[in-house]
Amino acid sequence: MTLASSTVSNNTDITINTDPKKCPDCLAWFDFKTSIGPCGRCYKLNAEQDSEKLEKIKTFPMCKGCSACSDRLATEYCGDLKVAAIEAGAEDNDLENLTTTAEMWRSQKSQARFQGKNRPKPTIPNMPTPYAAPSQVPTPSQQPIQPSTPFVVPTSAPNDLSSRPSPGQSRSQSTKDPQVGFVARVMFNNKEVVRFGKVIDSSSFSVPMPDIIERILTRINKDWENISEENLSRHDVSVRLFGNTEPLEESMNHSIGTFYQMHSAHAQSTVYLKRDPKFKSVPGAFICFEIHINEQAYQSRTGRDIPALIGSSLNKRKNLSASRVYTPSRVVSQPTVSRIALNSCFQFNLPKLKNNNATSAITFNIANGTIDDRGNVDIDWDKDIQWNGHLCDSPFAKGKMKMAFEFTRDDGEQFVAKRFFNIGQGRDRPVELSDNANYLLHEYSNILRGNFWLGEFYDQADEENVEVSKTFSFTECYLACEVISADGFASQASGAREKTLTDDDEVFWLIEPKRARAVDRWSGSMDHPNFLGKRHQTAMAFAHFTLEISKGSLVYVDLQSTPGVHSKTGLSTDILFDVGTHSNSDDKGLTGPGDFGREGIEAFEKQHKCLSICQKLSLIPFDVDEDEDTEPVSKKRRTSNGNDECRDDSDA
Repeated sequence: MTLASSTVSNNTDITINTDPKKCPDCLAWFDFKTSIGPCGRCYKLNAEQDSEKLEKIKTFPMCKGCSACSDRLATEYCGDLKVAAIEAGAEDNDLENLTTTAEMWRSQKSQARFQGKNRPKPTIPNMPTPYAAPSQVPTPSQQPIQPSTPFVVPTSAPNDLSSRPSPGQSRSQSTKDPQVGFVARVMFNNKEVVRFGKVIDSSSFSVPMPDIIERILTRINKDWENISEENLSRHDVSVRLFGNTEPLEESMNHSIGTFYQMHSAHAQSTVYLKRDPKFKSVPGAFICFEIHINEQAYQSRTGRDIPALIGSSLNKRKNLSASRVYTPSRVVSQPTVSRIALNSCFQFNLPKLKNNNATSAITFNIANGTIDDRGNVDIDWDKDIQWNGHLCDSPFAKGKMKMAFEFTRDDGEQFVAKRFFNIGQGRDRPVELSDNANYLLHEYSNILRGNFWLGEFYDQADEENVEVSKTFSFTECYLACEVISADGFASQASGAREKTLTDDDEVFWLIEPKRARAVDRWSGSMDHPNFLGKRHQTAMAFAHFTLEISKGSLVYVDLQSTPGVHSKTGLSTDILFDVGTHSNSDDKGLTGPGDFGREGIEAFEKQHKCLSICQKLSLIPFDVDEDEDTEPVSKKRRTSNGNDECRDDSDA
């Protein structure tokens, strides 16, 4: 089923504006304006459709300070600030000084409203006031008064989502990290599914859009679970803006703040940011999403119909069996994600946030990794590359084998630092520093080599004119060695804090850029599904390609990615990370804890089916040769001396 959508031309150059005082539509500047988005007049013009009312709005007076626009505005300044200033004894020529206290006053007023207190009176700099003792009068250099207990954003439609704190966040923090409000409604066959209601929430500007969609689906799935055994995933839905409008290309993998700015700065911003009539009065940055359920994608991924309560059209025509079970050899028609449980040694569980945000100053020595044209990795520590920053003492995510810690470099750039805490010997048995170093070295090499081979894979596709999905890229990564303090102690996060280290002890980390938490899984360590989707076919063809280019000595498995933006091209990409490999060896764990050796390679050969991309790239299929004792062709190729069928221009 193809969803109809209204599409808007996006040829306009986009300039991102994140200053709340500047209106992105008329470019006017307002000293009292505290929410990112259009000014009061532009907001009314964008929301109104009636031509007569539009002309009338253009004549409305507008507050010179905060951009409030109303036909009842009689002076240059509006509302509470002017009244309170006059009550405090300000003269007309003192109104200009309100600029220094505008944000402070509004912060106090909002906090008092949420706490149920009487509205505070503002104070004017250098002016006596009867409403506060001298010691309580804030000056421009002072921070707004903070509430004694943090307040929570209400679940109903908020009054000012663009500047309101998120749960547990103070008002002063919110000012530095602006908020975007959003509402999402569920659609099926271009009609709203009323039983799910609307998801109303707000978010920091910095949260990636894939995580916003995951957050919306988590809320929807709480009701979906009441009528179906299979949850909705990101690949079962299409995200639209209000009115079934397709978002701008390349906007879905940015942060929600950038997403909002890209659309508000566009020439057709009134179409992109058109609001549900019920939310027209919500001020500030606000987005109305529509989550369209794709019936065909859901059926292909799960083998089940859309629940009858949703009104599936196919339920009326044909009842597909709900007991269809996945088998590795089955080829289905659409999905991009396997519904089987992937037994991946590198699989990360859903991150559990820690309340302990304590950090420690740290210095890392960074390795310089290079790879030659044959795929051989060389690591050099003599470049004197050092990073200074702060590493969180507690992990924010913990998978089956690795912990992830937030690391902020001194220049403000955020990363994730990973180390092993389990290498298959049980969670209760600590990992030796040497084992952690060895396996991180292998993972670093696998990423560098995988990135090189992915380029070779794309080059071959171009040479043979084969259409593949070119959205994949490997994550940037850095192999780092922690600089031990002068007293011989490692960082709190290292897990080796309790013992004094010698000169021979080294604490290694794998550092990657911080990215979205939403994950797409294309294969597991020992599970290799075959789907017809272009991206899935591309991922599995690349895995096949790695086995062939390495002359049968290595295959890439446990392929998983997260949506993101390429650091060099700025385009949307599927960032591959935490990949695994199997080596052609009787010894398991040779290239990492998830290396099952020859058993792993044979599992890939048995399960992988060469679909159209593999065939067009002329990759050698793993068919059974009936004339040679049913031994797979690839196994004979690896054990033969000639290697005539293998690529000769690369060496693992």
